[in-house]
Amino acid sequence: MRKLSLFFLLVYCTCIFINCTGDQQSESSSSESSGGTFKMTVTGSVETCDPLRILFISDWQIASHIYEGLVGYKRNTAELQPLLARKWEEKENGLRYIFTLRENIYFHNDPCFENGQGRQLTAQDVIYTFERLARNADECPNWYLLAGKIDGLTDFAQGRTKAISGIRILDNNRIEFRLTKSFATFLKILASPIAYIIPKEAVEYYGENFAYHPVGTGPFRLVQWKPLQELQLIKHEHYWRKGADKSALPKLDALQITLQSDAAAVFSEFISGENYLFCVVNKLTGSLVKTLPQPERYTTIRAPLGLLTRFFGFSLKSDSPFAKNPELRKAAALSFDRNKIIDVEQTNLVFSAESMVPPFFLRTNSANWYNYDISAAQDIVKQFRNNKIRVTSNVDAEDVHSLVNGMRTAGFDVELDIQKTNYFHFIQNEHPDLFRVAFAPGFPDPEEYYSLFYSKSSEEVNIFGYKNPTFDNLFESALVERDPEMRRNLFLEMEEVLKNDVPILYISHSKPHDYWAPNFVQGLTFRFLLLDFSEVTLDNVDEESN
Repeated sequence: MRKLSLFFLLVYCTCIFINCTGDQQSESSSSESSGGTFKMTVTGSVETCDPLRILFISDWQIASHIYEGLVGYKRNTAELQPLLARKWEEKENGLRYIFTLRENIYFHNDPCFENGQGRQLTAQDVIYTFERLARNADECPNWYLLAGKIDGLTDFAQGRTKAISGIRILDNNRIEFRLTKSFATFLKILASPIAYIIPKEAVEYYGENFAYHPVGTGPFRLVQWKPLQELQLIKHEHYWRKGADKSALPKLDALQITLQSDAAAVFSEFISGENYLFCVVNKLTGSLVKTLPQPERYTTIRAPLGLLTRFFGFSLKSDSPFAKNPELRKAAALSFDRNKIIDVEQTNLVFSAESMVPPFFLRTNSANWYNYDISAAQDIVKQFRNNKIRVTSNVDAEDVHSLVNGMRTAGFDVELDIQKTNYFHFIQNEHPDLFRVAFAPGFPDPEEYYSLFYSKSSEEVNIFGYKNPTFDNLFESALVERDPEMRRNLFLEMEEVLKNDVPILYISHSKPHDYWAPNFVQGLTFRFLLLDFSEVTLDNVDEESN
């Protein structure tokens, strides 16, 4: 699933999809053949392309081809760079930001515009985007990312003012944001889907169907969407970015995306040439790749970051003994032998999680979760008469069975429940005692991970119902702390609070995933977690497919 900005991944394998200046240009030097359709088959579903409502990473991947924000990520890194803004200026130690918009950026051609021709982006589109978010705050699962951060945003959202005082147009191509505090991750938030810039005409023209008729400034535009079957995106004819050789982007004519629920079927289509990309994210997909015929015909593309965290979460709003007693939750942690999971999953794909965030964020080994100790778990469990628990997952995974078997050995009365459909809604509505989640952040910062436990986050984000005033105070301090070392120490203190309360059971962190593609695929890159096809070329595809 995600939050978006937390992104929650509810499928076991999802593969689809200070003063800074400088025009963004492609770093690709390819002047090879262009055109053609990139075919890909992906596991999972796509539910919405409305930035207001994006929650799942599969939706975000599609939306990232269609929309853009003021800032974005450099290729193959999590480093920010200007995007729709040509540059930004930070003023008053981060209390004010001035963005200078690029000229000659156009929205997609679409019936919502006069004569179907996409018009030029203006500063007013930025204003409209944030006003729409505020007007629909109750429907926006990621509203917490912006709430209380921009002057006047809350007043506007609650109908007390007719304009957002903290966002104003300075001239034709400059727009200023004034913040309530100097928030450490404000620019990163602007690179997340919630801040994708959209045109008013499209929202008014399509109404509630805007989620299925997205209009943006990105390299591709959506022309066909068959729910649960396929999507087709074609190149934006007036896209603003150019390659290093000054050639127009994107180089592809189209992206053809087929939706599939079976990873083995995706692999079969991959080796038959029906799709051009395969993602290695778990034991099954890793085993399949080892069976590749003529492996010399394929190339490996490694994602630059491994940011996925898997865990089991407790529902703390329920009346179960686990919701009321952290000692029982601690016993569950002690009965979970996570090292077995790593052996099964393969150590080149995942490693045991000792903290909520991947360790490179904290740069320390001091964060340390509970080690497997079945005897200690049994000693705790025997003190409680009621130790019945329902464990829920959307996949029949090894870690699920390892946890269930360990808890049963410790003396818990465990019921296992596999919910393969509508899993996120099931968690929210049914509040199962313990449920499995895979999580990827909406931007690369510990703040995104720990917001899952912030009591003021939305229910779509804090899906556990966790509340701890000490944790909240630490989190709020981290929001505005700009010294990296002091901020890191705040996150380490949050880890200690979570260890005492045990709202979740850590499973693993992912290592960077490998993607396999035929050799004729050139120029595929990443922007943070997302695949970027804007510079892809298909070189001699017909010859190599034979």
